[in-house]
Amino acid sequence: MATHLLTRSRLFDPDSVAVFGASPHSESLGHRLLRNLRDGGFHGRLVGIHPRGGEAAGIPLQARLEDSVDLALVCVPRDAVPAVLDQCRAAGVRAAAILTSGFAECDAAGALLQQEVRRHAADGMAIVGPNGLGVFNGAGRQGRLVGTFLELAAETRPGVVSLLSQSGGCAALLFDEARRRGLGIAKMASLGNMAGLGFRDLLGYLAQDDATKVIGVFAEDLRDLPPCPKPTVLLIGGRSAAGRQAAMRHTGSGGWEGGALPPDYLLAEDSQAFFDALEVLSRCARPRGRRVAIVGNSGGMLVLAADACA
Repeated sequence: MATHLLTRSRLFDPDSVAVFGASPHSESLGHRLLRNLRDGGFHGRLVGIHPRGGEAAGIPLQARLEDSVDLALVCVPRDAVPAVLDQCRAAGVRAAAILTSGFAECDAAGALLQQEVRRHAADGMAIVGPNGLGVFNGAGRQGRLVGTFLELAAETRPGVVSLLSQSGGCAALLFDEARRRGLGIAKMASLGNMAGLGFRDLLGYLAQDDATKVIGVFAEDLRDLPPCPKPTVLLIGGRSAAGRQAAMRHTGSGGWEGGALPPDYLLAEDSQAFFDALEVLSRCARPRGRRVAIVGNSGGMLVLAADACA
């Protein structure tokens, strides 16, 4: 279902990670990204890249990438992103997550820069982003991968729910609500403008991921969904004319105009229903067929439950 699974496994399960934009300044996003990787429990090789060198989170910084790594996390100004990807290509890096914003969602110059990202993706590099929040793996070969500058992700425990979010802000909300409900996370990817990997690619990967039992997706541009053998809950933005206009300014996508969904996909009406469905599907046996029994201590609530089943 998903091609280049080995390349994509480097995205979620690397043995070595380089952070481009790692900074000695403790409040910078690149510094927080490197610190989250270190403190989040990643036991593989960590490399920090900054043009002026120095040190960040106790890790020496290199002026440029000196040898290959499995995964590059890119948190540099947008104009520097193409050169970083060129450097990654020359070093043999096959997977990258671009957290930098300011591309097609911003202006014409950003759209041209995004074409450079697409060029590298077309050449075989597995790229998530740009304008995303990074990646997360709750239990990789080298421990937990907190490949995001979101600090609450470092507090997230492993679990069976995997999350895909086009919006970085919604990815933060998903982490926060999952923690509040006690849901563990298996994998997370923030897709942003989807100049490289899209939902079809990542859903295909998660469909074969042993750690993933349930998938939650927030999307503004959802096309060509693949069949998926695992229950997948959708929360879709841009379902109205006003929402589609806002989605174009947010991630450069055109929103969603409806259409039939493949089997095993559930469309949630709002964020509350989205998390309710993820919670039930992650903790309970999945219901099959029409043989349903409802047990409760309130007649009114049983009536509402019967309505919901109908």
